[in-house]
Amino acid sequence: MMIKRILLFALAPFAMAEAQQPPMPQPAGPHVRMAYDASKEVTLQGTVSSVEIETRGPGRMISLVFQVDATSWKVPLGPEAVMERQGISFAYGDSLIILGAPVTGPEGQIFRARQITKEGTTLVLLEANGRPSGGPGGQDHTTSGEAPR
Repeated sequence: MMIKRILLFALAPFAMAEAQQPPMPQPAGPHVRMAYDASKEVTLQGTVSSVEIETRGPGRMISLVFQVDATSWKVPLGPEAVMERQGISFAYGDSLIILGAPVTGPEGQIFRARQITKEGTTLVLLEANGRPSGGPGGQDHTTSGEAPR
């Protein structure tokens, strides 16, 4: 019992110092990872009204502006290199089926795509839990002939 009290007394300053540390600041901007809520998952069918390319660090990030009836959604896809590696590209007028969920972030509401189907080929960007597909590094994959649910 005496050893536990001495140990607790000896460690108390470290525990207090840890508790007094301010929280780590969260990065700002469109690259903030937003939580994916699978309970809000829906399938949208529409067309690409524009493809946006933003240079970030050594790479370029791709986003779509996706038109569904009278509603436009910004759909961030990720690094251009991932799209190239998968052999898939997007252009104005492309007809797509996107499985994903609306998410509110620093720039307002966007649509996080989990799967995108174009002409029978499905690009899987996220797992059902919202983590990048393919494990570490988010190595996405494509499948043919099966549309998202």
